[in-house]
Amino acid sequence: MLERARAASPERVKRELGAFVAHITAVSPLVVAIDDFHWADASTVEVLAYLLSKPDLERLLLVCAYRQTEMTLSAHPFVSVRHELMKRRILVEVPLRRFSLQETACYFDLVFPENRFPKELPEVVQARSNGNPLFVSEIARDLMERGAVRRHEGWWCIDASLDQVRSSLPLSIQSVIERKLAQLDAEDKLLMMAASLQGMEFDSRLAAIAAGCPVSDAEQRLARLESVHSLITPVGESDPGDAIPGQRYAFVHMLYQEAFQTAVTPARRAEWSRLIANALAELNKADPSRVAAELAMHYEAGRDFHRAAQWFLQAARNAAQVYANHEAADLCKRAITNADRLETGLRNGVVLDAAMLSAELHLNVSAFENAVADFGLAEKAASDAGLVEAQVDAICGAALALFNLKRTSETRALGFKGLDLARVSGSETAVASSHMVVAMERMCVGDLGAAERWSTSALPVLQNDVRTPVPLHVIEGVGYGAALHGWRLEYEDAFPPCEWALAKARERGSNFHIVCLLFIRGMGFGNFGRLSDSLADLREGMRLSEINHERYWLPRLPNTLAWLHSEMFDVEEALRLNREGSVIAREMNFPEGDVNSEINLALNYLSLNEPNSAREHLAAAETLLAQDEWFRWVYTIRFQAAYAEYWLMKGDPGEAARYATASLNLAGGTRRRKHIAWARKLLGDVAAMEDRPREAAAHYQAGLSELERHPCPSVQWKILAALAAVHIKLHQPREAEESRAATRRALRELAGSIREAPLQNRFTGSRVVREYGVA
Repeated sequence: MLERARAASPERVKRELGAFVAHITAVSPLVVAIDDFHWADASTVEVLAYLLSKPDLERLLLVCAYRQTEMTLSAHPFVSVRHELMKRRILVEVPLRRFSLQETACYFDLVFPENRFPKELPEVVQARSNGNPLFVSEIARDLMERGAVRRHEGWWCIDASLDQVRSSLPLSIQSVIERKLAQLDAEDKLLMMAASLQGMEFDSRLAAIAAGCPVSDAEQRLARLESVHSLITPVGESDPGDAIPGQRYAFVHMLYQEAFQTAVTPARRAEWSRLIANALAELNKADPSRVAAELAMHYEAGRDFHRAAQWFLQAARNAAQVYANHEAADLCKRAITNADRLETGLRNGVVLDAAMLSAELHLNVSAFENAVADFGLAEKAASDAGLVEAQVDAICGAALALFNLKRTSETRALGFKGLDLARVSGSETAVASSHMVVAMERMCVGDLGAAERWSTSALPVLQNDVRTPVPLHVIEGVGYGAALHGWRLEYEDAFPPCEWALAKARERGSNFHIVCLLFIRGMGFGNFGRLSDSLADLREGMRLSEINHERYWLPRLPNTLAWLHSEMFDVEEALRLNREGSVIAREMNFPEGDVNSEINLALNYLSLNEPNSAREHLAAAETLLAQDEWFRWVYTIRFQAAYAEYWLMKGDPGEAARYATASLNLAGGTRRRKHIAWARKLLGDVAAMEDRPREAAAHYQAGLSELERHPCPSVQWKILAALAAVHIKLHQPREAEESRAATRRALRELAGSIREAPLQNRFTGSRVVREYGVA
C-alpha cells in the first residue's frame, strides 16, 4: 500500500483525501486545526484549497493559525489562495487582538487555577507583553519551565520577584523579535534604530533626519514596515501648518522598540540624539517650550548637558503649571544632575534656578524638609557665584520652610544670618527680607509688639520689589504682615499688601502661597462682613489644596468655612465642616487645625443648647492646646471665650467671668480688637446675669468702642442686641431703640453680603434676624 501511495499522482491523492473527508463528514462534522500555517509548503496549501472548493464538504471546518507578516515576506503560496477564498466567502479571517489587563489576569487564572499570585502580577505581565497573546502565553510557560511558578500545598505560588518577571524575557519571545529584525534590510533597520531613540512613539521627520535619509524616502519605508512587517502603526499626522509634513507612528510592542534601541552604539546614540533635539527645536521654533521634556532628554542623551539642564528646568515649569508638582520636582533634579557636569561658571546659575524652583514645588505639597534642603543647595550655588542677594533669598526661603515646620528657633537664627549678610551687601530688599523673617517668628510666639517693630519698615520695601518673579519669602512675608494687621481689624493696612502678595503669587503660580493669601484675605473679608467674598476665597483655597495634595493649609480651611456657616445660622453645615476639619487635622497630625475645629464644635453645640456635648469638645481642645505651642496664644483667646460661654449657659457667672477676663487680657495684650470686643460682651453678659445692668451696659459700650473704627459686623450686631436688652431693663426706651436700629443695620449689611440664595434665605429666615425685620 505504501508503494501505491508513493506512486499515486498528486491529483489522485487530492481526490482520495477528498473522498476520505467526505466519508467522515457524512457521519459527523469535522474540525481540522493547523497551527503555524505560515510554515506550510505549497503542496499542503494546494490540498487545502482543493478541499475547501468541494461543495459536498460543507461540514468541514478548517482552523488555521498563521502570521500574516511571515506569509507576506516569504511570498507564501497561501497569499494568492487567501484572496480567492475570501472573495468566495469561504475564508473568514479573525485577527488576534491584544489582551486587556483583565483578560491577561483571566488567562493566568486559567493556566494556574487556585493560585496565590501577587495581585500586581497581571499588571507586570501586561506591561511586559503589551497584551500580545503569544507573549502572554510564553511568559506563563517560561515561568513554569524555570521553576519560578510551582505548586505548594495545593496552590500555585510564585518564587520569583515581580522585578525579575519584569526584567526577564523568554527565549521564545527573543527569537520572535530577532527573526523580525533579521527580516529587515540595512536601511530599514537603521531607520528603526533612529526612530527608537524617540521612545514608543516617534515622528517620521526626526527619524529620517537622524538616519540621514530624505523624509519622503523614510515615509515610504515606514509604510512598508507598517503594512508588511507589522512593526509600527500610524497614530496621527503632524501639524498641518508645518513646512515639512510628517507622520507619527508607534511601535506595536515595546520589546521591538527596546531591541532597536539596544542595537544603537553609544557614539551613534549621542550623535543621533543631538540631531533629533536640534531638529525638534527647529520644528517647534514658534514655541519650543511645549516640547521641553523631549528636548531635555534628547540633549541629555546627546551629552549636551547645558541645554539639557535648561530644558529640564523649562519642563519642570510646564509640569508645575498643571499641578504636577512631584513630577516637576523630579525634572528639577534632572536639571541639577546635568548642571553638575558643567564647569563652575555655567553650573551655579542653573543649579540656583532649579533648586529655587524645586523648593517652591516642595512647598506646594507641604514637603518642607525637602524645601529646606533645596534652599540650602540654592544658597551654596549663590554663594559660589558671589550673588549675595540671591543667597539671602535662599536663606530666608529656608527660614520660612523651617517656620512652617514649627522650628521657630532655627527660623530666628537664619533670619539673623540673612540680616548679617544683607547688611554687608547693602541691599535694602535683603535687609527687609531678613527683618520680616524675624517678625514672623515673633508673631508665632505672641510678641506682636516686636513683630510690628520688625515688620513696619520692611513691608513697604518688600512691596517695592521689582524682581520678576518676586521671591517666595517676600510674598509670604508680606502676606503675614497683612495678617498681622488683619488680626487687629486694620483693614486699610491689611487688604492692600494682601492683594499685592496674592497677585505676585498668582504671577509665579505658587499654589502654596496662593492658598495662604486666600486664607488670610478670606478671614479678613469674613471679619469685615463680606461673607460671600470670604466663602469664595476659602473654597478656592480648599480646592487648590486638594488638587496639590497640600497638607499645611488644608487642615485649617474646613473649620474656617464652618465659622462662616455658623455666622449665617447654617449650623448643620458648620457641624459637618468642623467634624471634617478635625478628621483631616488628625490624619495630617496637625493639632492647630484640630483645636480650632474642637472649639468651633463646642460653640455649635452651645448654639443648639447642648452644653454637655460642648464641654466634651472643650476638654478635647484643652488637651490639644497643651501639646502644641504653635500660635497657641491665638487659639487660647478663642478657647477661653468659648469656656466663658459654656459657664454662662450652665448658670455659673463666676467661672464665666474668670474665663472671659483671661480672654480679654490676652486679646488686649495682642490688640486683637474682635476678641477684645467679644470678651467685653461676655463680661457684660455676666453682669446682666448677676443683675448689674449698668455694669453690663458699660462692658457692651466698651466692646462697641473697640470696633467703632475697626468694624466687625458679626460681633457688633450681637453686642448691640445685648445692649438693647439692658437699656430696656434700665427703662431707657430711646437708647434701646437706637441699639435695635443699629442691630438691624448690621444684620441688613451682613444679609446683603450673602450672594448665595439658599444661605441668604437661611440667614434672613432665622429667628433672630426675623425679629429685627430684616428680609
